[in-house]
Amino acid sequence: MRDDLADRIAIRELTARYNNAWIDRDPEAWCDTFTEGGSLEVVDGPTIRGHDALREMFKAMDSALVHFTTDAVITVDADQATQRCSVMTAAPTAQGDQVQLTGVGHYSDSLVRTAQGWRFARRTVVSKPIAPAG
Repeated sequence: MRDDLADRIAIRELTARYNNAWIDRDPEAWCDTFTEGGSLEVVDGPTIRGHDALREMFKAMDSALVHFTTDAVITVDADQATQRCSVMTAAPTAQGDQVQLTGVGHYSDSLVRTAQGWRFARRTVVSKPIAPAG
């Protein structure tokens, strides 16, 4: 019998590695959070599948964007798991001297246990932009 708590911690750490790889602008570390055929699905947007396509998308995205995830609810079933967590994104202002919240939403994840540990098989993101102040 596997340790459910250890699996939950490993999944939360995978999510943290995803966020940190983005902040560090490390496409290889970011892609490594997905299975080789894993996908990122943006609701009302594209679906990016596989490490090559994920890497290209990563390189094309805004490097200053920071992800904050919280409120994870994780269900583990042997070598598969699901996670739903809230996400907020922030970026520097045009002047670069302040940070502003840019979006809020959630991830719905399907994960699989691999020889290297837990990986995202599918991340679906729903995000809404923040309205300008005023």
